[in-house]
Order: sequence, then structure tokens, then C-alpha cells
Amino acid sequence: MSMHGENAYPVLHLSRCGPIYGLARQLLYFTNHIDRQRFPLIVAVDEPGPLKDELIRTNVGCVFRPMSPWRSFPYLVSRHLDARRLVKLARENGCRIVHAQDVWKAEYAYFIAERLGIPSVVHIRGPLDRRDIVKHRLIRADAIIAIGRRYVDDLIAAGIPAERITLIDDAVDFDLFSAEKYPRPARADGIVRIGMVGRISREKRVRELLEAVALLPQEIVQRLDMTIIGATDLDYQREIESDLDRLRLRGLVRFPGGIPAAQMPGQLANLDLLVTLAGGSVIYEAMAMGTPVLTVSRDSRPRQHTRHDQTAWCLGTDQPQEVAKALALLADDEPLRRRLGAAGQDWVRRHLGIPAMVRATQETYERLLKHA
Repeated sequence: MSMHGENAYPVLHLSRCGPIYGLARQLLYFTNHIDRQRFPLIVAVDEPGPLKDELIRTNVGCVFRPMSPWRSFPYLVSRHLDARRLVKLARENGCRIVHAQDVWKAEYAYFIAERLGIPSVVHIRGPLDRRDIVKHRLIRADAIIAIGRRYVDDLIAAGIPAERITLIDDAVDFDLFSAEKYPRPARADGIVRIGMVGRISREKRVRELLEAVALLPQEIVQRLDMTIIGATDLDYQREIESDLDRLRLRGLVRFPGGIPAAQMPGQLANLDLLVTLAGGSVIYEAMAMGTPVLTVSRDSRPRQHTRHDQTAWCLGTDQPQEVAKALALLADDEPLRRRLGAAGQDWVRRHLGIPAMVRATQETYERLLKHA
């Protein structure tokens, strides 16, 4: 039975676990800054790991509860057992809202919400096409938080009522990602240090980046030092290993694995260019460090924070030849990199602080409670 006061509205968060990148870091920002008297927290993670450990260290109630893949037929029985355990957890803690931290936990949020008569929130942290929106039955969510304008537009185009959707940008911890604490090193060795950060998995599109790097002129390749940071999906890593031999890139690219969260600011400050083919809040973290960013996407719609040739270098195509051209340009043009890095840093500092993200999320909760 919940022991919270009458003006407290506990929220159950459903999250994947794992290394503290992206989603995990955003959840930590939120849990560390939300009004816990008003919105006491309980976080259920789908496996033990660094996120669970860090939440507990910061005095957030966090428990491991299996959450079997909802749409996979072999897990038909186990997913319902998992869902019932989550209902029990929410009931015991008197939860008044359930918040799925990504779309893969949405069905669990609906299951809990329906049985307890509480509202559900689903966080959209990446691009979804119409089929994805239907597949995850997002029409059932009482509220949706989307981290990008284009995600909002796609949800509305797929029939989700606009009044259910709130645009809330990811945030950056400027105390951690501080160029003053981690100044960019001054170097004159002519080496251009390029990095990609995030779990090394298919959705991060590491192999596509390697295809583009292989098209670079040899005189540029000889000046590159390339690092891909992140924990590894073993099956995908085997495909990458094959690519390194096929593309003759072995020796150019280093894979240091996952690194502790506290080391990430220094790693980003050490890069001359961050490259991403899959978005993510690491873009804003790199910008906060003054590191220029190359974003590559199949979607050519303009972004709010990564603005081409202003705060970042943005490609609206993922054709390897075009990615290679952008890499060559940025590798050769140090003044351009410096300009983008400085402008990106200024933009992020003015627009992506933690308080605004937390305040907007709490306002979403308040609206749901008002109409519950």
C-alpha cells in the first residue's frame, strides 16, 4: 500500500536498462530534478544494469521486472505474466500515472493503465512511420511526449489527436557536459578525430558509416582517427568485423566498448567531429562540449536544433557518396568545424537545459490528472 500524502501522485516509469547513454541519461536527469514530493517515482527496468544501479544510488525507487517482447509470439504467455507483475507493482505503490520511456514499453503501459484506471504516457524518442504508429497502437496512449518536431508531425499525420501530443526536447546537463571542465585539447598533428557514440547495434547504422568512409580519398583516410564508442550487439559486431576486412578499414577504426558515463564529456571534447546516422541526445551533448556534429538522415525535413551550416552539418540523404563528401569537406575544413562547434554550443546552452524539460513533463502529468 502506498504511504504517500494526499497531494502526491506516484508515477511508474517503464524503461529498458543498460549503459547510461541516451534514454537512460534523460531518465536520470528527470528523476534527479522532478518534484518528488508531488510525483514520487518508481522505476521498473527490464534487466539489471548500470541504470538501475545509478537510480538506486540517487535514492530513486527502482526494481527489476522482466518485460518480454510484446509482439513476439513465443513470449505470449510470459509477457502477460510480466504485465500482471507490473500491475501489482503499480497498485502496491498507489501509482496514478504510468509512463513508458520508449515505444517498446507502450503495450505494458496500456495494460497497466486499463486495469488500474490511470492515464498512460508514451515517450517517442525516434522516428516512426505510419506502420510503426499503428503497430504500437499509439492511439491508445492518453498522452505522448515526442522529442522532435518531425515526430509530432508524423504522429498527427497518422491520426493521433494533436492535443494528446507534447513536444519536449531532450536536455543536457551543463554541469557534466562542461567545456570549462573538459576543454578541447589544442593539437597540431593534422589528425582529424571522428567519433560515433551509442550502442553498436543495427539501428545505429554503423555499417552504413563504414561504407561511406571506404569511399574517402586515401589522403584523407591517412589523416583520420576513428572511434566508435558503445556496448556491442555481438551479432552485429560480427557483421562489422567482416566489413572492416572487406572495406580495408581494419586499423583505422577503434572500438573501445562502453565507457563510464562520467568519462563521456572528456571523450566528446577529444573529438574533432561527431557523426550520427541515428540521432540521439549525444548530438546535444557533443554540441555542449563545442564538438561539431554531422547528422545524416533519410528525412530531409529541417530540425529545430541541428540547423544545416549553422549549428551542425546536416545531410538529408544517407547515400554513401554524399556522406563521404560531407566527411571529406569537414575533415579538410578546420575553420568550418570551429564555427559549427561554437554555434552549436551557444545554441544548446540557450535552449536545452534540464529545468525546461522537467517542467514541461510535470505540466503534462498535471493535465492528465486534471482530466482523469
